[in-house]
Amino acid sequence: MATRKSTRPAEREAPPETLEDSPFFGLAKSMNEEQRHYVDLMWRGAKNGKVVFVEGKSGSGKTTLAVLLAVIAMDYGLANKTYYIRAMGGSAESKVGYRPGLLEKTKPYFIPVEQALITAGLSPDRKICYGDIDEETAIDNPIYCSGQMYMRGCNLGSNDPDNRAIVIIDEAQNATVDEMRLLLTRVFDNSLVVVIGHREQIDLPNKRLSGFVPYIEHFMKRPDLCDYTQLTKSRRGQVAEWADDIYSRSDEIGTGIEEKR
Repeated sequence: MATRKSTRPAEREAPPETLEDSPFFGLAKSMNEEQRHYVDLMWRGAKNGKVVFVEGKSGSGKTTLAVLLAVIAMDYGLANKTYYIRAMGGSAESKVGYRPGLLEKTKPYFIPVEQALITAGLSPDRKICYGDIDEETAIDNPIYCSGQMYMRGCNLGSNDPDNRAIVIIDEAQNATVDEMRLLLTRVFDNSLVVVIGHREQIDLPNKRLSGFVPYIEHFMKRPDLCDYTQLTKSRRGQVAEWADDIYSRSDEIGTGIEEKR
């Protein structure tokens, strides 16, 4: 497979105001308006610190764009690490067990990160750190991958401007209110936090236990702290988009939220 040219600056230069002129690992030309807006919100958050909530259909690029934005932000020195936290649904510990064999049990959940890096022509082995958060690693600008159940007591970032972090919480619709609270109370004001979810793909036994929509509504009361956007088009094509529409009845789950631009 041909390797795309990296967007890493030859020398550390000041981050641009926007990524409008960035090739974004060769994906810029194929982005739609919703995706460009999403990237713009994340870039502003990476520079100033903010929570970005994104709701998107399957295959809309929400995880891929967040991971690659994090790589670019780290290359520009806006952060020196990224935490990718995967919500695994209720009783996550019963799914993967406890410490022994942790890597083998959880690694399949992080395939979206690997695929995002491969899409950009980057080697997952040179970016991803599987295992304990903030363990010693020789990886430059690492992406730490973990399940949400191992976050208690962890700091995701710091107030040190030279030790900033980006936090990506994926499949957030499968986190309860308490689990969302656990994750979001780990972060610092100077971090970009991207909360990714799809209210119509809740895997919890009781869908009403999901904390994704309640936390969107909670944070929308503080527009100084958050942004919200939607991705409504699947990049995978009509089959995936039509399949996703089977649960499009908004009266079953959550409430309608208007996008804030």
